[in-house]
Amino acid sequence: MDKNTIIGFVLIFGIIVGFSWFNRPTEEQIAEQKSAIVREIVDNMPEPCNNILWGYYRDGFSMKTMAEMFDYSSESSVKVTKHRCCDKFKKRYTELSRKLF
Repeated sequence: MDKNTIIGFVLIFGIIVGFSWFNRPTEEQIAEQKSAIVREIVDNMPEPCNNILWGYYRDGFSMKTMAEMFDYSSESSVKVTKHRCCDKFKKRYTELSRKLF
């Protein structure tokens, strides 16, 4: 290898490193992507789950309020349903996060 070949490899390596450094997503972009994933997952969940998760986490409804709104027999029923829905959400979020991040 001559001097020009080595210089060429060093320059190519520098360009690749610089390009990847300048094109990495910012923290804001990563947060936006995660929010979009959350919205997509919750929106695509079956009927009781999306209502309960949005009601509790986005709208801040209490278990008692949601039991009355969604015709559950008690707060405990809503808690159990929310817990099951959270498990489904976590599983789906983990799958998508591993693919994207």
